[in-house]
Amino acid sequence: IWGKCTNWDCHRSGWNDVHPIMSALLRSNGHIKYGKVEVVAQLPKGDWLWPAIWMMPVDNAYGGWPRSGEIDIMEACGNQHLTFHDGSSAGVDLDHATIHYGPGREGHKSHGQT
Repeated sequence: IWGKCTNWDCHRSGWNDVHPIMSALLRSNGHIKYGKVEVVAQLPKGDWLWPAIWMMPVDNAYGGWPRSGEIDIMEACGNQHLTFHDGSSAGVDLDHATIHYGPGREGHKSHGQT
């Protein structure tokens, strides 16, 4: 689908309805066992963006996702005009936090708050 991608830009050479999306994963060198995590972040706005701040286990002591857990400190959609079927905002005005756990993808459980 992509013709050429550099560090600054992607040029499409395929379908017209596929948008140029790049993703990043940042890992910290620190390990947190107990305590408080405080994050200050400026989130991007725009269609196709899904900014998120997660805490993942260093090793999968209980198995792969979600057995060893995941804490979503924050997730949101970057869309400025995205709405649910009832007309309420589902985009940049809405964020949520979630804890994921369970025996596997089929038995995955989560608890969160918007």
